[in-house]
Amino acid sequence: MNKNAIVIPTLNAARSGIWKDVLSAIAAQDFQDCLKIIVDSSSDDDTCSIATQYGWSVFKIFRKNFNHGETRNRICNILNKKGVDNVVFLSQDVILEKSYSLRILLEYLKNNDVAGCYGKQICVNENTLNWWQRQRCYPEISFIRNSQDIEYLGLRSVFFSNAFSAWKTASVVKYGGFPKTDFGEDTLLAFNVLKQGGHIGYCADAVVKHEHSNGCVELFLRGLQIGDFHQKQPDFKKLICKSRTNIKLPSIPISIILPLLVKTCGYLTGRFSNILLPVTLFSIVWLLALPAILFSDVPKPDIAARYAPMAESFANGDWLFAFHPRVTPLLTVCAGVIAKICNCTGFMACKLASTLLLALSVFPLWKACKKIYGVRIAFFVGLIFASSAYLLRLGYYGVREPGSILGLSIIFYSMAALYNDHKRWFGWIIFSCGEVLLLLSRGDMALFVLVICIAFMVFDCIKNHFPIRSLSGGVTILLLLLPLLHYNYRMIGYPVPEVRHAVVIKRIIERFPRLSFLRNPE
Repeated sequence: MNKNAIVIPTLNAARSGIWKDVLSAIAAQDFQDCLKIIVDSSSDDDTCSIATQYGWSVFKIFRKNFNHGETRNRICNILNKKGVDNVVFLSQDVILEKSYSLRILLEYLKNNDVAGCYGKQICVNENTLNWWQRQRCYPEISFIRNSQDIEYLGLRSVFFSNAFSAWKTASVVKYGGFPKTDFGEDTLLAFNVLKQGGHIGYCADAVVKHEHSNGCVELFLRGLQIGDFHQKQPDFKKLICKSRTNIKLPSIPISIILPLLVKTCGYLTGRFSNILLPVTLFSIVWLLALPAILFSDVPKPDIAARYAPMAESFANGDWLFAFHPRVTPLLTVCAGVIAKICNCTGFMACKLASTLLLALSVFPLWKACKKIYGVRIAFFVGLIFASSAYLLRLGYYGVREPGSILGLSIIFYSMAALYNDHKRWFGWIIFSCGEVLLLLSRGDMALFVLVICIAFMVFDCIKNHFPIRSLSGGVTILLLLLPLLHYNYRMIGYPVPEVRHAVVIKRIIERFPRLSFLRNPE
């Protein structure tokens, strides 16, 4: 006889107001031969105590350790080792509609050659977007999908919902399990099953009620999440195209046009988030800074006395005055190029160059936050950055600090990239570029650059056992700085990024005469 389990991952389920209804509907099922397991992510309410009253076993995990795919995968592996044949996954906001829904779904799984199957979801509130989508995604007739359906149906062939689903634990293990992801773990496993010649099923007779919020913010964020999920899966691009060629859209009620547009906008934003969202943040920086750039006409002393004249000298080809050992060249060179192209004053060019460096910082900051926290948090972090009054002032003042901000953002991105894959050379190259920008923007960043280099070398030793990558990054930094070091070697006698470092090198040479080769006697 088959052994079955029903698992509900929870997080503050009692706050929804329907948690008791969810458990009561399960208790009223005509099939009770199941292990009942709650996997709770450290809820702050009465979720666990209520579940215990209904006879459920509760297993608590730290909230930060929960992952929609990985947690379910671990559950299936444990249950498979314990001899459990089938596992039913249920969301904390899903209510079983019929007293036989659980039994019908498990019988469908047992009697058909499928790795997993899902039941029908309905909405009580008609003429809503959720109701319309349920009508499209959950038809009245059951079916079984195989690999041939991928060619014809595209993305619709791998549609699956773990809100109410049943899986054979041995099949989950056989087909590689749920991937580590915070969204779409059910669809990804279904896709892998079909690709490897397996089958998935839909049981129209096993019915549950599942309502989603119809608020515009929630719909946009839901669409954003789906679009981001599709964007991350390269195999899904072809499936989406096939779906477009074969799909026949049903009539759309007038009442859902606005919610559908909101969710579609969210989907498109997520689908093209790698380009659309950072470009939007980049544009916000310019929109907020541009009025001050155009109407502020009193430069700071450093800009009036140094940066603006140097930029104009660079634009005019007067190299003697375009560079100075006291001023690192990043801002003045960028401003000089802009002054040459736009035929503007050095002050205006400095403001444009400084704002450009600030706006460019959005891109590595966005990439890093998205890699660590996801698309939504990355966008909000970028929005706070782009609208920061202090940072905008640095931009439209025309000072050097935005170059340092860009360098720090690039180093932050390299840290995120190396954390995920410390063996890829790409992350180490990005790190080197960020360090170079810091040194080219401000000379007083040298100590910080040195500390970060040491920290990355220690990280390289721990992760890769030999610091070949970090040492190569150090060599790259020196090569990129070589023109600046050579210039200062000729002008002030020492190969340093800025004149203030010459004092330090001079004292070191006085203490260790063998290093006198670093000094230019001319």
